[in-house]
Amino acid sequence: MSTNRLKNKDLQDALSPGGRLLKQSLDSQELSQVELPPSFVALFIPLGQSKPAASRVHISQRYELCEDLATLLVQTAADRQFERDLHETEVLHECWQGLQSNDPLACVVNPREAAWVVRRLAELLNWPALDLSESEIAGAAPAEPI
Repeated sequence: MSTNRLKNKDLQDALSPGGRLLKQSLDSQELSQVELPPSFVALFIPLGQSKPAASRVHISQRYELCEDLATLLVQTAADRQFERDLHETEVLHECWQGLQSNDPLACVVNPREAAWVVRRLAELLNWPALDLSESEIAGAAPAEPI
């Protein structure tokens, strides 16, 4: 395995056997109370439109997953930076690469969500954000719709 990629074990430690984060399910009423950041909702708005193409419940569920994933990666990213004496952007790039997968069973987030997770991770760590272009995100490993 490449040393530039986030180890699969790091992600597996954060995931349940079924490939979903260990988190108690929220019912629809609780999900409607979740405040969704505009940057996340924007992931679900098709180009040229003004409304999301997914339901609020679906967007809320995806947000909870991505927020949990970013939070779970905080310690892993900090440890990797310390242990390997890497710059913050190198660690974030490893996380970005680690979130990409050609295996639909291992794919937890799609490329746009992965980019959001890495931006959120940088925010949580008070690190500079990784500059990912739309072409990099679009060219990332294709993900099955979740």
